Amino acid sequence: MTIKYAITSAECECAVPQQQRYALSDGGGLHLIVQPSGKKSWHVRYRVKGKTKGPGTGRLPGHFPQGSPV
Repeated sequence: MTIKYAITSAECECAVPQQQRYALSDGGGLHLIVQPSGKKSWHVRYRVKGKTKGPGTGRLPGHFPQGSPV
């Protein structure tokens, strides 16, 4: 899996809530999900036998997945 775009810590902190949930992606499967309530969490998405899987890995602030570019 190749990271095409590293999500910086500044981008994580500055991500503001919108009316609908949205995600910032690194292009390699790591996503920062921003909820309308302002809650932010990390998710990793990958495929197994054509099906998308996506466990959450933690909430912000203060938790960055090991090996994340931030």
